[in-house]
Amino acid sequence: MVKLFVVDDERMAVQYFQSLLAKTSLDYEVAGTALDGKSALDQLQSVKADILFVDINMPVMNGLEVAEAVLTQNPKQKIVFLTSYRDFDYIKKGMDIGINAYLLKNELTREKLEQEILRITEEIKREKEQDKVYREHSLRQYLRRARVGEGFTGFFKEGEFYGLLYVTAPYVIHVRKQEEQILKIDSGEVEKLTYPEGISCEYFFRIDLGWCGLIRMHGRKDGSRERLRDAAGIVLKYLEGRESAALVLYSEWLSTPDDLPDWYERELRVEEEKLCYGKGSLIAAEETGRREITNLNLMQYELELPALMERGDRMAERELLHRFLTEMREHCDDHTYEGYLRDLIRIYNRFAKQKQLLIDGIWLEQAITSMDEAEQWLIDFSIYIHRLSVRKEDRGYSRNIEAALKYIEAHYQEDIYIQMIADGIGISEGHLRRQFKEELSMTLNDYLLHYRITRAKEIMEHQKVKVSKIHEMVGFRSSQYFSSVFKKLEGVSPKEYQDHRKR
Repeated sequence: MVKLFVVDDERMAVQYFQSLLAKTSLDYEVAGTALDGKSALDQLQSVKADILFVDINMPVMNGLEVAEAVLTQNPKQKIVFLTSYRDFDYIKKGMDIGINAYLLKNELTREKLEQEILRITEEIKREKEQDKVYREHSLRQYLRRARVGEGFTGFFKEGEFYGLLYVTAPYVIHVRKQEEQILKIDSGEVEKLTYPEGISCEYFFRIDLGWCGLIRMHGRKDGSRERLRDAAGIVLKYLEGRESAALVLYSEWLSTPDDLPDWYERELRVEEEKLCYGKGSLIAAEETGRREITNLNLMQYELELPALMERGDRMAERELLHRFLTEMREHCDDHTYEGYLRDLIRIYNRFAKQKQLLIDGIWLEQAITSMDEAEQWLIDFSIYIHRLSVRKEDRGYSRNIEAALKYIEAHYQEDIYIQMIADGIGISEGHLRRQFKEELSMTLNDYLLHYRITRAKEIMEHQKVKVSKIHEMVGFRSSQYFSSVFKKLEGVSPKEYQDHRKR
């Protein structure tokens, strides 16, 4: 909405101006009117207007004098002269001091007025965008302890309090492959969010590895730090609603900009320890950077862990694993933690390869965003490898059926059928059907359906995946058929099963 202020010593002229405005399609508000220059200046001390329309010829204080006084206080104020005749001398003087345009009263129409307001509104918009870019640049420089421009220092007002948010993408470990995490945010939307009463986000901008938000508390400090935490929570909730995983840090309330760089440095420390918190975390900035980072010796575990796995000593294996994971948690930054985690995964993969175990692809699709998730995943993975090893030793099926089961375990995510399995293990389809039914007391088709549903349940138990995506991960062509089979075998729909697991 554009706010307008009209100054003219003729009441009928003001009324006519307002009648023309009413006929336009503009989204506007007449913030005030005045019949003389002095009254206009008094009102403009408290009333903010985007465009000021001023009659040139007025007694006591003419339009040129009003414009000079206004522009002295606010050089960016947009001013349009209103005149009954072409007084080029006045108009030239007005242009020299910085007015934006003039309109002839006797030629003024709805179309001309609307066109002029739209033109100036676009000009204001461009200037605000340029000013925002400049101020954000100045803020970045200040937070980095570089030179500070006037655009930054002039922003802070005495008696108001400020807080600094830092928003960053989580550190994600993809078990199969590493992907770059990019956090895309519409800064304009974040600035326009509804914050607690008396609080606003003045600027939200990209900086270094993340995003910063400058939060302003208007007037006196009338709330605890919880209000700043609430503002941070609103930003986090907004990002989660757009499926953008993030961590949000917040400072204390500050009465001066002098402490902003210190708080930014504290918030930036989270870049080395995101795995301590995980996605969706709200973090007080002073909580970061408290761990002692040291190098760990993995050699002992590389020797002991495979030996314990070979003996099947699950208790000792788990104790050893827990001990090293605890050391990793206490002494590793994110990159080092990921490196050690991948080393541990390689130990289990080597064991599986030596035992000729086929690892389900679901395990390798996991995305880990916290140390808690990493520890739980690795423990579950170790149990899974152990069960595979025991199952391989105990199944006792014929060579053909063992080969068929392995084929299904390796390819169930694909669109496979019986002939394809038979070709894959080198026997006829008919022979495979008969032998499978004899040894497992169920058809191969039924086994494949049961196996896929079992894998789907594992996904729901160990991963955060939408139900609408799971059917593709376990080899079903459509979500409808997947839901039908799932309910037939489990007695509940996939959504009901997943909701129950969350409780």
